[in-house]
Amino acid sequence: MNSLWEITLRSLLPSWRFFEDLHEIPLVSYRLDNLSADWIPCFPPIARSSLAVFFNPSGNRRLATLSIAEQFLIELEAGRKDPPSAWASYQMLDRSIVLELIRLKLSGTLNLQFRILSSSPGRDEGESQAVLFTSEWHKVEL
Repeated sequence: MNSLWEITLRSLLPSWRFFEDLHEIPLVSYRLDNLSADWIPCFPPIARSSLAVFFNPSGNRRLATLSIAEQFLIELEAGRKDPPSAWASYQMLDRSIVLELIRLKLSGTLNLQFRILSSSPGRDEGESQAVLFTSEWHKVEL
């Protein structure tokens, strides 16, 4: 039987096993035919600061968008029969990108296309990334 000392010590020293299972991370990028044909990362990495521990709205938006992208990929792998543009996760992902464009102070009617890339943790930015999904071009009103 474990002593009180062992139980207390185990409760103070957490298990770090959740770091053992690293998986692919979806990255969302977009392009606008009105401005540039280049793919632009939807949420580029943000600068770290001590304030971000308590107040980090851009980091929260980024995590929410990545979670929506993961849900979209799960639905895509499940082989749904209806077109992806009818899925709630697709519409939420599209809206998240539009909100980012509004935050960047873009306006007018733009043609938007987005894609989801797969990236492994620790992969250099220069390394190739697999394209998991590319949307159709569609008009957005900002």
